[in-house]
Amino acid sequence: SDMYLPDSNGLTLFEQVRADYPTLVFLILTSESDEAIVQKAERLGITYILKDENFAESILTVLNK
Repeated sequence: SDMYLPDSNGLTLFEQVRADYPTLVFLILTSESDEAIVQKAERLGITYILKDENFAESILTVLNK
């Protein structure tokens, strides 16, 4: 998911689907680096990847785990 969605955001989307899919692996890919948002994502168990020059490698690393 992206962090920012037309009517919501990635954190809210995760919270909405987690009840039905508790083992869902959720990844947010964004250029948002606000530390409070990153920390909330981590507390929720979301993999948070910043869009930078290495984001493709970061995604592959997460997927390989």
